[in-house]
Amino acid sequence: MTASGVSGAYSHDFNTISKRVDDIKRNLERDTTSEQLEQLHKAVDRIREDMRIVAAEQLEVEQVSRNVSERILVSKLSINDLERKLASLRGSINTLRRNATRLQELNVHGELYENTCVLKWTGFTYQLI
Repeated sequence: MTASGVSGAYSHDFNTISKRVDDIKRNLERDTTSEQLEQLHKAVDRIREDMRIVAAEQLEVEQVSRNVSERILVSKLSINDLERKLASLRGSINTLRRNATRLQELNVHGELYENTCVLKWTGFTYQLI
């Protein structure tokens, strides 16, 4: 029996869709077994776990990177401070050398004990006045 009229047009479309659905079902049943689906689910779960681990490791790397950056900044500040202290120390060394040379010159001339020698503390060194 063939459908005619308006219902006939819909019946044809319905049959076409029904055949397509049946074809898809057969392809799924034939091409994908429940074991394969289970394996796919497990693979997806492993990928999700790997992504979670990578995300956690990325956060850890970012934290380590921030810590390293902070340490570098503190180190640079410490180096600058040490350079200032070194420059001051070099100045003190030069002052001590000049004073030692002056004392030796006075001693050579025999003036060391004849003149009153006063040393004044200037923070890092004694200065001959």
